[in-house]
Amino acid sequence: MRTGRALLRTWGGYLDRFLRDRESLGTENRFVDFHFDEFVGNQMRVVDRIYDRFGWELDPQSRTRMEDFLRRERKDKHGVHAYSLEQFGLSAAEFDQRYKRYHEFLRELKAT
Repeated sequence: MRTGRALLRTWGGYLDRFLRDRESLGTENRFVDFHFDEFVGNQMRVVDRIYDRFGWELDPQSRTRMEDFLRRERKDKHGVHAYSLEQFGLSAAEFDQRYKRYHEFLRELKAT
């Protein structure tokens, strides 16, 4: 239970610092944003977006190696893991409150 609270604070601090630093850098052109679910759903589409964003070319050999890796290391290869906030002594309300700023950032991302 203590671990859950400690990690809630720690990761909350990391995300707050990330958002603050990102904003202060003024280098939005160096970021590519995507939701984790989007990446899980189609990793190569996200890779293509990253390469397109920076004007890079993904050569056929590298693409094949990436696709082979993704086939070998598929999601849930070692079983499905399911965790809940309650297992760590946390509630959804606490989680939502601590990560409120980051959730707002994600909502803005989804809107674009």
